[in-house]
Amino acid sequence: MTEVVPIRVVDAAPRPGWSQLVLTGRVTVGCAALFHQTALQVCAGGANVSVSCTAAEYLDASAIQILLCLRRELHRAGKKCEVSVSDALKASLRAAGL
Repeated sequence: MTEVVPIRVVDAAPRPGWSQLVLTGRVTVGCAALFHQTALQVCAGGANVSVSCTAAEYLDASAIQILLCLRRELHRAGKKCEVSVSDALKASLRAAGL
């Protein structure tokens, strides 16, 4: 059985000056190291970042923490971070400050 990786960076960014990070399925502590490394790479790229969680079923506390840190670091660098989510995740992310 092939394991689905719930984190990926879209090579063809939808807007110039933006990178897109896509989260799908269940993003849990089991993939936190991959998510953290990917977030660091995207942040170091120097672009604004769009994070799509529209296909994510679940984000645990580690995933939310990484999103919050990504947003903080991008803002410190003068960059924007936009997060789009499904209706199912909106309440959880609002409670976390996203």
